[in-house]
Amino acid sequence: MSKEYDHLKELYTPLSLQEFSLFEKLYNEDDSSKQLKFNYAWALIRTDSKELQIKGVNLLTTIFKTTPERRKQSLYFLSLGNYKLKNYELSLKYLDALINAEKDLGKHHENLEQLKLMIQDDVRRTTGTALLGIGVGVGLLAVGISVINRIWGSNNNNANRA
Repeated sequence: MSKEYDHLKELYTPLSLQEFSLFEKLYNEDDSSKQLKFNYAWALIRTDSKELQIKGVNLLTTIFKTTPERRKQSLYFLSLGNYKLKNYELSLKYLDALINAEKDLGKHHENLEQLKLMIQDDVRRTTGTALLGIGVGVGLLAVGISVINRIWGSNNNNANRA
């Protein structure tokens, strides 16, 4: 399994409370360390808490903006973090930026392209489900209006006869 897929698997595998607490403690003791900041951001993203995931993405965004030597790595993990938050458009934006910057990655480039396709499939599924939901909602609304019109029409006809 490639590293990209290992990270995707990790994305949905939260750290134990003990492991998470260690990353948090180390970061709080030395928030100037680029590696500790990066590890803590990844630990935050891996949690089940949307609030903490957002905090992790924000921390990675800061790393991306302030640490040029971590930009490529930050793009990749920003893509994963936004994917987990279902910010698919932003996830694809970060992934595209990385793919465009790294044409010479060989097999890793292929893995990034596969990850991109997977995210695009999720977008299509989500969009399809949303459209289906809208279609069902519109259909139910039409049935409801039809029933109301029949009841209303029936009541008006009875009132006119009297």
